[in-house]
Parts: sequence; structure tokens; C-alpha cells
Amino acid sequence: MLSINYQTENIIVDHLPIMVCWSTNYPQKSFSIKVYKGAELVSLIAREGNNTIVTLDAISLQSFTSYTIEVLTHGDNGENNVFRNSFTTSNLGHFSGRWVSGGHHFTNDIHYYRGKRNVVMRKKKFISTKTSSMPISVLLVLVFINCISTVKRSHAVSSILTGQIMLKLFIMILTI
Repeated sequence: MLSINYQTENIIVDHLPIMVCWSTNYPQKSFSIKVYKGAELVSLIAREGNNTIVTLDAISLQSFTSYTIEVLTHGDNGENNVFRNSFTTSNLGHFSGRWVSGGHHFTNDIHYYRGKRNVVMRKKKFISTKTSSMPISVLLVLVFINCISTVKRSHAVSSILTGQIMLKLFIMILTI
């Protein structure tokens, strides 16, 4: 069995190198690897040795094309074996993404949000029951929601200030 990039079927190759692996049930003396594009021979490698994993990185591939790899192995006692498998190339990493960006360069978040404020959503809830009779977990959630809705998120509010506010709220809730 011949595997290409550790796969044996429905193989899609997007970049080089290509890892070709096979196994024989006899001591291997030499091997040759042929890569075909249709009937045209694209690459030929012949080596002595018992390697069963070979990296192909010196071949020229075309996008969206089918290739066949053929491995011929020779054993010490005259054994021969032929392995064949095929793969298809995809876009080979040549993706421009113009349909996503319209040809414009992407910006990172630091530059995008500079001068543009985030949307702060506010919601007011009126509670008809007394808060002293409410369980502590419900009260904690209501106070936390109230705190989040009133703190404006901007570059001036640091995580230390937010942590101090949360600590004061927690102490306030514990004293109720």
C-alpha cells in the first residue's frame, strides 16, 4: 500500500513537500519513484537502500491537477513490487481572497478600533420585590449586570480599575 502525506485515498495536496510511504514484506535493496501528470512523466527518483519514506520536494506542481505516483521496489532475492496511488493538487497556497476583501488590505484590531467606540448596550430592570429578601446569587447577578451596563468600555478603563470595582461590589454584597 502506498500512502501520500499519510493518506491512502481522496488525497489533496496543497503544498510541498510530499511525503510518500510504503511497506514491503521483504528486505528492500533499491527503489524508484515516478510521478506522472496524466501520461507525462514529471519526476523520476531512483535510489539504493531500504528507505520506505521519501520526501518529494523538487517537483513542479500545477494547481487543480491530478498526479499519479508509482513506486517500484526491488528486493535482495529478486523480489519486485509496484505501488500506485494518485493525488490531486488544490490551489497550492495561491489564495488572494479578493471576493472577501475586495482587494483592500486587512487591518488589525488595534488600528480598526482606534477612534471608533464599541457599542455599549444598556438595559434597565425594575424589581418589584425587596432585594433584602432575595437569595444572594440573584442579587449578585443583578448587581453585576448593573455594574457592567454602567461601566463604559474605552481605552481609559484599565483592568486594574475594573478589578477594584468588582472587589468593592463583592464586599458590598457580603455586607448585605
